[in-house]
Amino acid sequence: MEEMRSMILFVIINALAISCYLLGKENPKRKKGKNEKK
Repeated sequence: MEEMRSMILFVIINALAISCYLLGKENPKRKKGKNEKK
């Protein structure tokens, strides 16, 4: 049970880190078209 919990935490932290990295990578491109958002 303890192993499962740490495994899930590890996956969640990794997913957050990857999404933050991807968002940070796309940020410079989106800054120009931010005002043209819906």
